[in-house]
Amino acid sequence: MMHHALQIQEILLNIFGHCRAPDEEHELFHVAAMARTCRIFKEPALDVLWEELYYTLSPLARCLPEASHKSSSGDYSFHRPLTQIEWDILRSYTRRVRSIDMEVGLTGTGLSRTSLISLSKPPGAEPLFSNVRYLRFQYTPEDKHLLLLPLPSLRVLVIHLADQRSFERSLKSFAKISPNLTRLLIYPYHDASNVDVDHVDPRIICRWQNLQTVCNMRLDVITLLSLYSQLLDPIIRLLSQIRLPAISDVSAFVEFRPSRRDLSSFLAGVQTSGSAHAVRTLWLAQHFNPCHAYVPEDRPVLVLEDLRPYMEFSNLRCINLAIEWKVDLTDSELLALASKWPHLEKLLINTEWGWNTQGGITPNGLLQLLQACRLLTRIALAIDTRGYTEIPPSPASLGLTLARLSFINVLDSLIEEECVPAITAFFLGVLPRSKCCFLAWNESAMNWNRDVCQTHWDDVCRQIEDAATQLHGDHDDQIHS
Repeated sequence: MMHHALQIQEILLNIFGHCRAPDEEHELFHVAAMARTCRIFKEPALDVLWEELYYTLSPLARCLPEASHKSSSGDYSFHRPLTQIEWDILRSYTRRVRSIDMEVGLTGTGLSRTSLISLSKPPGAEPLFSNVRYLRFQYTPEDKHLLLLPLPSLRVLVIHLADQRSFERSLKSFAKISPNLTRLLIYPYHDASNVDVDHVDPRIICRWQNLQTVCNMRLDVITLLSLYSQLLDPIIRLLSQIRLPAISDVSAFVEFRPSRRDLSSFLAGVQTSGSAHAVRTLWLAQHFNPCHAYVPEDRPVLVLEDLRPYMEFSNLRCINLAIEWKVDLTDSELLALASKWPHLEKLLINTEWGWNTQGGITPNGLLQLLQACRLLTRIALAIDTRGYTEIPPSPASLGLTLARLSFINVLDSLIEEECVPAITAFFLGVLPRSKCCFLAWNESAMNWNRDVCQTHWDDVCRQIEDAATQLHGDHDDQIHS
């Protein structure tokens, strides 16, 4: 007579779990034998036996009548459509599967591609693997069809891959049939240098509303990250889920205008996902739409408080912020920001969208900026030329040592005709006299007052170019003489 304790399912599951001994494959035969011993043992033994499909899916074919499948080189395939009875047999086993763990380094799943695809579309509404919570496999042309299987209970997905872009395409449909993922772990297959992870599409990752962790073994060595999205919010969510300790260059490109809260959250996300002192390039750009360039009335205004988070990045070399906002920054505010960036080489604020302001940084403020940031080579700032009519002394005559600028974009700065001589003299002193140095004016950002300002800025540019040409001519004459 069987002891009554052996009629308790939990006890039997523990016993058979010990019998299974995962490190000893032959011990599975003991569990299978238990399943055949008696009716009471059958169900818990099968639960343990089918709890994990390890390194091969061939048991899904071998559990069916031999007439349903054939074997070739270790891979099984269904050579005819399964009958309803065979589907029922298959369900009696697959409902017990909690984990699918394919051996990394081995190609193939043990089932042919067509057979695996057929399992993704069983008759009826219920998927075959309704209780699988863990899936690990190597993303290859042979194995990638595992992502066709609906896994409504899946919580953890572990992928070993060498082609991230192809993997992202597969995830688009997988997120719909397996919506409850909470952890996504991406590992390089073999040589980490073969994994392309410099571009991540946050729209793919954020298809899972409950996703809590995105882990990639290469994230600890990634130095450059480019993100593309229609809205900034998916990028913010992604940055909150990953850690990038070695990141140096972060670029985000969006289609639609971010809100003030979006901008703040984005900068906070960059700071928390990486090491603030390691970030050298910080780029946030909204796709420029000329149709929106001339309707600035409803734009938010970028002020010092919006840019304060940038001050946490003390090693910045390049700042490029281009969003559909107005800009209102004074000399003192720009200098306060620049004091935190002694290594800054490029400062570009709204290169395409313009500032849409009467003001900007004054020529004297620009001189102080170039003294504070001696490595600056490119700037894009609105210049406040109002009342600047007196010819200034050259910086050299004042004993000033300035950054060696090669490019200045004055964006949509206003300028009156009486200011042209003084502004020209100012930029001749600021720009090193070389043909590679020039001043540009963004016509698209201030198209509405092109007739007023374009001619004046063209005059400034032409005089600077003429001076550079004359300087080179004199220099060549000295060499030949």
